Amino acid sequence: MASVRVLIVDDEDINRQYLRYCLEAAGFQIDEAADGADAWRVLQHRPDDFDAVLLDWRMPELDGLQVLARIKDDPRLDQIPVIMQTALDGEQDVIEAINAGVYYYLTKPYDSDVLISVVRSATNDFAHRRRMESDLEKRTGAIRLMTEGKFRLRTPREADALAVLLASGLPRSSAVAMGLSELLINAIEHGNLALDYANKTDLMAAGEWDRVVASRLVEPDYRDRWVTVEVRRDAADVAFTITDDGDGFDWREFQDVNMGRLFESHGRGIAMARKLAFRSLWYQGRGNVVVAVAPAEETGHAPGARPTLRLGEGVDPAVAARLRTMAGIDFARPIGPDAALTVAPAGEAVVSDGAVILVGDAGAVSATDPADLVVPPLPDVVEAVCRALLVPASLEIGRPDERRLAPALAGFLDGLAPDPASLSGGGFTVATWSAACTGVSGDTWGGRRVADGRLFLFVADMTGHGPLAGVNAARLHRLVATLDDSAVADLAALLRRLDGDLHRRLATGDYAAMLAGVLDPVAGVFTYAAAGIPNPMVVDGAVVTAGSGRGLPAGASGNFPYQERQLAVPSGASLVLFTDGLFHAAAGGAQGEAGWNRVAATLAGADGGVAARLAALAGAAPNPCADDFTAICVTRAT
Repeated sequence: MASVRVLIVDDEDINRQYLRYCLEAAGFQIDEAADGADAWRVLQHRPDDFDAVLLDWRMPELDGLQVLARIKDDPRLDQIPVIMQTALDGEQDVIEAINAGVYYYLTKPYDSDVLISVVRSATNDFAHRRRMESDLEKRTGAIRLMTEGKFRLRTPREADALAVLLASGLPRSSAVAMGLSELLINAIEHGNLALDYANKTDLMAAGEWDRVVASRLVEPDYRDRWVTVEVRRDAADVAFTITDDGDGFDWREFQDVNMGRLFESHGRGIAMARKLAFRSLWYQGRGNVVVAVAPAEETGHAPGARPTLRLGEGVDPAVAARLRTMAGIDFARPIGPDAALTVAPAGEAVVSDGAVILVGDAGAVSATDPADLVVPPLPDVVEAVCRALLVPASLEIGRPDERRLAPALAGFLDGLAPDPASLSGGGFTVATWSAACTGVSGDTWGGRRVADGRLFLFVADMTGHGPLAGVNAARLHRLVATLDDSAVADLAALLRRLDGDLHRRLATGDYAAMLAGVLDPVAGVFTYAAAGIPNPMVVDGAVVTAGSGRGLPAGASGNFPYQERQLAVPSGASLVLFTDGLFHAAAGGAQGEAGWNRVAATLAGADGGVAARLAALAGAAPNPCADDFTAICVTRAT
């Protein structure tokens, strides 16, 4: 390999000797620092010399996190990959380090093969970033003049070149280029070339990955596969739609930083792209299509920005004490007479874009938008909401806390949906089913009768799983509750409004795949607008009719032009709305069109009625299920 220099920082001489012995044998150039203070002196004098820093966590004078914070605050050093070496593997410790910028880990005692693989991966990533930044400097940004375009590519080299071209001239172009490169190379290697995660782990460890990729690119089964990139630009955003010719994959386990992969040499590219590069990122269908959206102009909004928290009078002392232990909470701006206060019922907590503010038994609450979310003054619910918003979504809340808090949060969320029996009557029978793959579901539904007797319904699947997805579902409920009956006169406009509201409120990469519509009991017509959810269906005996769930997920754009559509629901037929988690319960995990067809085949000609068959499917789902799901069945009277 070309000369690659690593700084080893450890206060134990025997550890430094072992690391040097392993890494020098693998071709790395090594410098050492005996503690954090020594490391900082070296880095200050030689900021351009190192391709990675191997940093011990526990050291005297300056510990690993303190050194890391200084590295990330110095623009000369902030891009150097830091590999944290530690005997600690507690989830809270890892959360703290992720928040500070660590994406590579080594645990003690060291495995020499894993050590070399992780260090090589980190230094290769750094070299990749520097090459792309150098290429970006040579670009003119003329791509900014393009409003839409289409590109095809086959190889990783072409992926890098196209990523640089498309990112040039955009805000945070380096991050966008790296994010696009990760997505394009993933589409080539794991999509078109069908090399899975385990393949890559083994081949990288053997130093064979690049050779196998090059070999597959010319094999008859793979040489005619392409990746297509479609680009659309408007005044606010640039949307990149990347499609490969592969069979797809289960992208959900890769969209967030996964504890099980933190100590491996790869597998974080999608999560890093989602966290650092794009305003939003989501996969579609079977996983061979990904849409990434970046701001077209500088907005001042940092992807992944987290809310802050302020505590008012009367907060439960035990809750306050636990919240104060979480990293990254801002207590610098106390509630006071000079703050902009919005009066709300005493004893409630309001969660808003900019802050989470808690009050106890009396007083006012401060929020940038009190319509966002109001939760009851139950300590476990309040704490669960705050933890979900303040602890990174990928790690949700720690397992012991989740076991303690999830039942209260889940109960609160369940109470947001109406009783199906209250919606039945007037020519309809309504039944619903829901299940969570963790203690808290991000899939939800709601509805009400409007003044003219029509039935308004929505079903939604929030990004991710667990507490944060559940809190975002509660935010959606709150927003829907602010809509009056006149809003259902234009379902496309209704969904566009929710798109804008969620875009302002949710963190980067969070959104709602959803559908909202009204069912007319007299005409037997369901009028609706959809945002990236499985196609609605009408089951009339053996005949199943599909609607369209196509549309950008709500919250991804902020102003997407949704379409209003209609489905006929004959007398005696059933309208079925559901989230894609039902595919796991009813279709053996098959996704997209294949999963939908299997659900349709199961419900067609159902003995005892469609609702009974859906109840059987939901009841047969494993517990916990593979993915959150919600389903609604509205049967029209004969």
